[in-house]
Amino acid sequence: NFIIIYIGIFVMITGQTVRTLAMITCGKHFSHQVMNNKHSQHQLVTNGIYSYLRHPSYFGWFWWSLGTQLVLCNPISLLAYTYASWDFFHGRIAYEETVLVKSYGDKYIQYIN
Repeated sequence: NFIIIYIGIFVMITGQTVRTLAMITCGKHFSHQVMNNKHSQHQLVTNGIYSYLRHPSYFGWFWWSLGTQLVLCNPISLLAYTYASWDFFHGRIAYEETVLVKSYGDKYIQYIN
């Protein structure tokens, strides 16, 4: 069990590190809510961790949440968290992508390609 716990701790730390880097890179532009309307001060962040991952905050949270269940050695919760997190982020990312294309147009399309 200790190996699983250590793997879980590693996964948690890695996930939290990626999520924190996303927040730091975005700075004042980071929000926990999808902004439906682009304000004049909004800018598309494509540098730092965003040059490697399109949604690093979601990526980090996903892996952090799974790591917590590995630490607890709870296979049922691990499966439930995997499903719930995947389902949540699948829908949220699809919605956010639509908003970002609407807000930034070709600039965002170039970024995702």
